[in-house]
Amino acid sequence: ASNSEEFLARVRAETGLDIEIIPTEEEARLAFQGCAVLLDPEPDRALIFDIGGGSTEVLWVEIGPSGQKILDWFSLGRGVMNLAESFGG
Repeated sequence: ASNSEEFLARVRAETGLDIEIIPTEEEARLAFQGCAVLLDPEPDRALIFDIGGGSTEVLWVEIGPSGQKILDWFSLGRGVMNLAESFGG
């Protein structure tokens, strides 16, 4: 957001909370960890979509006997909130 520094300073001043902004790669990794137990073990690969407020992460993951891992991922700068703001709700 264009006012992110102002927002973070206000949150810190009013609540005492120090919010950490994580990089998109960390967001993708956390989305994978949150979804991993939901994956069907039958296919070799899966596609995960993590649709957030300001971005959407898309992950291509491997599922197998040796474990699960992210093969590739990308982040789109569009999520529920900024799409709603752009298109009127």
